[in-house]
Amino acid sequence: MLNRHNKSISPIGLDIGHWGIRAVQLQRHYGSLRVYSALEILTEMAPSFNMPDQEAMNMDAMLLDMNPEELLSKMQGQSQETETKEQDNPNEMIEKAENEHLRKKISRLIESGGFKGSDVVIHCPLEQLDMRSITLPAGPAGLPRQAVLGALKIQLADYIKFPMESAVMDYYVLDHDITRGQYHIMAVTANGEWIEKRMQLIQSLGLNCVAVEPLPCVMTQMAEGLDFSDESTFEIPDENENSDETQNQVNELVAIIDVGYSSSNLIVVSKDNPVFNRRFSLGGYELSRILSQHLMIGIDQAEQLKINYGLDIQSKHTDVPQALPAGVSRQNSTIAKTIFAAMHNKLDEYIEGLIRSLNYVITDQRGARLKRVLLSGSGSYMHNFKEYLSQEFGMQVDWIQHPLTDEIIEILPASRALAGSWSLATGLALSHIKGHLKHHTHSDTKKTAMAGEVQ
Repeated sequence: MLNRHNKSISPIGLDIGHWGIRAVQLQRHYGSLRVYSALEILTEMAPSFNMPDQEAMNMDAMLLDMNPEELLSKMQGQSQETETKEQDNPNEMIEKAENEHLRKKISRLIESGGFKGSDVVIHCPLEQLDMRSITLPAGPAGLPRQAVLGALKIQLADYIKFPMESAVMDYYVLDHDITRGQYHIMAVTANGEWIEKRMQLIQSLGLNCVAVEPLPCVMTQMAEGLDFSDESTFEIPDENENSDETQNQVNELVAIIDVGYSSSNLIVVSKDNPVFNRRFSLGGYELSRILSQHLMIGIDQAEQLKINYGLDIQSKHTDVPQALPAGVSRQNSTIAKTIFAAMHNKLDEYIEGLIRSLNYVITDQRGARLKRVLLSGSGSYMHNFKEYLSQEFGMQVDWIQHPLTDEIIEILPASRALAGSWSLATGLALSHIKGHLKHHTHSDTKKTAMAGEVQ
């Protein structure tokens, strides 16, 4: 935990993950930003979506320091007065157990972190979002906001995977082509039911959820700061700066691959706006599960092998062993080759999906070129994973490095402070201290589309 004397303080950027919760608060001092406070706490959440219901219940009960029978009795007792279907729904009981566990962890985090105020910013993950570019006819004056939203409801009705009646909808402008009479926008639609539940969780702790930001917009905030990575202080960009040189630049794309616990997200940024995003099912837990099944070992042992030995990136074109050597004291390269043998089919599918998506964006963004590929998320730190992606893409892939995350890892213990792991919490705090939502949405009324009014 670290903190500094209060100057101008941001809301708390709160990243609620499966295995950890991170909170970051920033301070504005004249023209620069500094980290005011940052803290992480492990959640040790059960991967209940990958477990049978009873196994998930056992794990959730353990996390709450009670046996499964006690947990079931407690939850059924709470609803005995009014009989509902919820009483017989194990998924809803698991959700309640997990929410209670999260409340305890978040409460402890906020109390221990030395944070100022109660304002909190959280994110909306890609699985609860739909973001897609839309082109509408428009005159020189553009289109009124209500007209855009009305058109989006009609155009997106067949694509949204959650109920439109509860969806939260907004947009931001990508381009207004007056010559062609076209209004290019990015429509942002989120699952209103999920947002309401997450905001209720935050508010039950006495915190004020001022915004629920779309994940691609948050990561775009972090990509912006990379131009300042040679400085120890992050200077706030001048919003009015708009030179002819900037306008004549080639459209350069930055791809961010955010690898989490259960999935990974590809976000492509163009001209400081997210223009493409796609969610992939491959995440850190999935790789551990594959390794566990292939080698017939426990998931914890598979996770430890993955972290300690990583991938042998030369194994793709050589014969590799199909089983773990009998003696773990064998050469590390042999173990790494075995790990790659277990994972290579899934990794090949993953790489093909990433390359196909990137080629689509490059073609769609006429005249664009891919400038950088950045890695983020705790799942990206498997040994040699970055090198493997660099080899497959034919270009250098780097972990996302931002001056503010660098400031965090300089003070926090290195074993618990990987820069890419702090990107999301830092980006959430960053988005609301700069005084504007440049990429987020058309509306400034409630500082975000996601915390706004359900359309």
